[in-house]
Amino acid sequence: MIHGNGPGPAYPTRVAAQVASGIGFIDGGLIFVRRDTVRGLTTAASVWVSAAIGLACGAGAPELGSTGLLLELCVTFLLPTVSADCSLSSTRVTD
Repeated sequence: MIHGNGPGPAYPTRVAAQVASGIGFIDGGLIFVRRDTVRGLTTAASVWVSAAIGLACGAGAPELGSTGLLLELCVTFLLPTVSADCSLSSTRVTD
């Protein structure tokens, strides 16, 4: 849980806003554009998802964070394999 150390109340929305601001700044350095190619989008998206998982766990919702982690792992590691298999099977020529 997010608790304040000062005399006033703690505002979890302020923490989330600062995390979003910081991650946006970091992601600006992760995405590179050269000529007609863009690199770093998957890395930038993974950083955003990791921040969201951390916020969910910090806000006291570890079940939501765990579910998000499992979804991220499936999308990051399993989806490219399935996508490659689908594109290979659709380009085969049969007689």
